[in-house]
Amino acid sequence: MSTASLLTAIKSLPEPQFVRVLGQMLAFQNRKRARQPSREQVLLAAINRGAPPRLLHEQRALIEKKRSQGLTEAERQRMIQITDALEAFNVRWLRWLAELAALRGTTAASLMRQLELPPRPYV
Repeated sequence: MSTASLLTAIKSLPEPQFVRVLGQMLAFQNRKRARQPSREQVLLAAINRGAPPRLLHEQRALIEKKRSQGLTEAERQRMIQITDALEAFNVRWLRWLAELAALRGTTAASLMRQLELPPRPYV
């Protein structure tokens, strides 16, 4: 059914039915909105999620191996890939933090204190 046909059908309803349909449509719209997280909620979830644990674990293992016995060329290349990925994640994290701070009308540093976020380590 097209939008025009639907509107024509709704307009032709007797007033009690029209009011009931309108109420149901508004309730549906409110339920749909309630299921959609706000931008602030999305940003906060992304900030709190942190870097991918798999990458952090692999990075720690390679750092330990580097300290104890050194890395092969393939491992050294993998370490560079992991470092690049973590640096890219940190850039995204800072963007999320800055956007959330702007939404809340504060600075990123102030927001970090409010959220009790530790300073980000250098990767």
